[in-house]
Formats: sequence, structure tokens, C-alpha cells
Amino acid sequence: MSGSILDQVLRIVQSAEKRRQVEVIRALKMIGVKPGKQVSRSARAHHEAGHVVLGVSLGRKLKAGVRVGDDSNVEFWARADRDDARRKERIRIAIAGPIAEANCAGSSAGGGLDLPLALKLARQLTCGPREKKAALRDLSEEVRATLAIAPVRQLATAILRTGFLSKKDLLAELAKLHWPRSARKTLVSRRAAPPPPPR
Repeated sequence: MSGSILDQVLRIVQSAEKRRQVEVIRALKMIGVKPGKQVSRSARAHHEAGHVVLGVSLGRKLKAGVRVGDDSNVEFWARADRDDARRKERIRIAIAGPIAEANCAGSSAGGGLDLPLALKLARQLTCGPREKKAALRDLSEEVRATLAIAPVRQLATAILRTGFLSKKDLLAELAKLHWPRSARKTLVSRRAAPPPPPR
């Protein structure tokens, strides 16, 4: 490849990355989280613990364990986003990481793909633009209230001890934690309705 073509490709990639960063910052502001740059290992552990706690509280099943590092992630078995209730459930789980991270570090770097996913799902809600923004704000307040009383800090500490927890170890840690009834009650009442039976 010649130098000019390589330069063009590089500019395109940089432009796409800048657009993604702008979208993440916009989403952070929409959910009431201060945008940040640097992410400590502890903040990453809180981020992933936020996803796990909220996902498990909503009845989602873990697909694998969780690791903390440059490629931190947690996965749940997928459910089809066929209605607004399911979309809102996935939005809650996606924004739980950045909110838990901000609770620990005071700000969030956005969590990679979490916030773009939350915005994409919010755009798919079957309501008007103002209602979509309001729904995102309301969901972030629900998540913030739940994470304030859920055992995120204890789970993050367990994750930090080794840097990785297998699915089995993660479920064992979750079973040991003290879960206030109000944390489960808050989310169970908002859980997505089960899919209709096949005909």
C-alpha cells in the first residue's frame, strides 16, 4: 500500500473512534455520570461487578466468568429484544457497569461498547424521542438506586483478589454476599415479562 492510502485509512479509523468517544460522552451525561479518562483496576472490577449484580438480580444467567484487565468483560446468555421490556432490561445491565464504576472512582470511561449498546437499544424503544431520553434517565435512576444498596463493592473485592472468577466461583461469591431484600425487590418488580408460549 502506498503512503497516501495508508494515511487515508488511518484518518478514517481515527474519525470513527472520535465519533464513538463523542457518543460515549453524550451517553454518560444522559445517565448522569461524569466522563473520565483513566480507569483503575479497582474501577474496572466495580464496573464488571455492577453488570453481574444487576444482571443476576434481573434473573439473567451468566454465560461465563468475569475477568478484570484490559479486556474486562462479563457475558449473559442472550435474550431476544423483541419488546420494550426486554430492551429496557438490557439497557439497565449495560449502564450498570459505568454507574458502578463512577460510584467507585467518581467518573467513568464509558465501558467500551456498553453505552453505545444502551443508546442503540434506547433508539429502538417504541415511543417518541423525548420519551426515549426520559426512559434512559429513569432507567439510570433505577439502576443507581439499586446499585447503592446492592453488594457491588464486596463482589468487586472478590474479583480483584484473583483478577478472574470462573462462572462457578462467581456464583459461589454471589451466594455468600448479603443482598438486602430491597435490592432484589426493586429489580424483580421491573423484570421483563416472560415470552408468550409457542402456538
